Amino acid sequence: VLITSSARLDFGTSACGGRGQAQTLKLKNVTSSSFAWTATLARGDASPYQLSRSADVLSPGEEVELTVTPKVVATPVRLTGDALADEVVFRT
Repeated sequence: VLITSSARLDFGTSACGGRGQAQTLKLKNVTSSSFAWTATLARGDASPYQLSRSADVLSPGEEVELTVTPKVVATPVRLTGDALADEVVFRT
């Protein structure tokens, strides 16, 4: 598997009550066999993001896009630490 886009996503700035711009990750199967993959957000339901898909099967050479969309920024928002951070966890 090859992730053909940035390992870090920048959603820009967003006012409370708004949302940042969706960002795309691209996955490509660079092997000679098909494989199944899953994607989850490390913070689960508490994540400030949503995924466009959570599983698929990629054939050899096939590429797929996974869109990560920010949820609406709550009012008020906690601005300490990594309040709006999360990780996409891939498994094959």
